[in-house]
Amino acid sequence: ISVHVTDYAIRKKLMGLKKDDLILEKIKLLHDNGIDMHTQIVLCPGINDGAALEKTVFDLYQFHKHILSLAIVPVGLTDHRFGLHQLKKVDHDYANSILDMIEPWQRRFRSEIGRAFVYASDEFHIVAGREIPDEEYYDGFLQTENGVGLVRMFLSDFERQAKQFPRKLSERKRLTLATAELPAGFMAKWIVPRLQTIADLDIALEVVPNVLFGRSVTVAGLLSGKCLVSSLRGKELGDLLLLPPDILNYDALFLDDMTVPQLEETLNVPVMVYDGRWSDVFDRLRRRAADLATV
Repeated sequence: ISVHVTDYAIRKKLMGLKKDDLILEKIKLLHDNGIDMHTQIVLCPGINDGAALEKTVFDLYQFHKHILSLAIVPVGLTDHRFGLHQLKKVDHDYANSILDMIEPWQRRFRSEIGRAFVYASDEFHIVAGREIPDEEYYDGFLQTENGVGLVRMFLSDFERQAKQFPRKLSERKRLTLATAELPAGFMAKWIVPRLQTIADLDIALEVVPNVLFGRSVTVAGLLSGKCLVSSLRGKELGDLLLLPPDILNYDALFLDDMTVPQLEETLNVPVMVYDGRWSDVFDRLRRRAADLATV
């Protein structure tokens, strides 16, 4: 449930309401009828933060028996905002201030109900320049669809799978990892160095700006085919281009309806969308070697 703010005056401004939508009464009705809920706040700096954020968190916390989680995510701003209300971007200092604000609440809630209840999205931790929290922070990863814990899940899974990585490839191969600007930092810090320990595997990390929505949109899941082509055309991409897992929709299309085969033809490289198994990546590289051997 997208709540955003419970203070009516701010809620009216933020959501353009003509009358009170009685959000807490609706939540209470669901709660009293035993309906479990997950909630979120999209945080807009200078509007629903500060005292308004604290009020919203504690207004929702009173229903913690059936509100299982509350995610706080930063507002996403595109370059296409002509004529819209001016909103501020979440920056380094702001992200740190929000995390500092949330942490005492989490400690209190854990002591009272055994879980943190409120969780900051991965973007806050990355923009703040902080380490990604351990798995325990997320209490079972209740809001991955909101970008809360996806990075930790990815890193933890990578660490487990890395124990089974080959020490050496049968012949030299080059793997290009393409991602957006936000995840590039942890990819460069954690993923690339471990892959580089595999003998005869060359790794390149390509950071792809978002030309569809604008540079302020930095998450990998919102990269389009056009973004990839714009950034990667003409570059030596090696034997395989590996893309982030959430970059295609259920119809296997990019946001601009480009297909993977179309991208392969344009960039002249085999393309694979990461499916959760690094063994599949190494298999694809081996198949690539076999394919070249038969040409």
